[in-house]
Amino acid sequence: MWQFLTVPTDTAMPRERAGEQLAFRVAGLRFLGAVSHGLTHRRYEFEAFAGQLAHPRSALPLGPAQRWASLEQLDELAMSRPQLTIARLLRDEVA
Repeated sequence: MWQFLTVPTDTAMPRERAGEQLAFRVAGLRFLGAVSHGLTHRRYEFEAFAGQLAHPRSALPLGPAQRWASLEQLDELAMSRPQLTIARLLRDEVA
């Protein structure tokens, strides 16, 4: 299943520093919203952000199972419920 880039963070880290966890620079990083997801044995908390890449996508390292997707391509990808919610937050922000 496809998912947005996810990085673990220290819960005490201010949102303004979220971009520091990425392996690339993002300009204009802004908070989209928080998403909670509970399973029988675990609870997940996601904070979603949006921004613009500071470098062309071709300059970014991707693993063998990673790929970039446009907003339009998201409808074609299998995603978990939290990822679908983040996609909706992103679409609402762009609209």
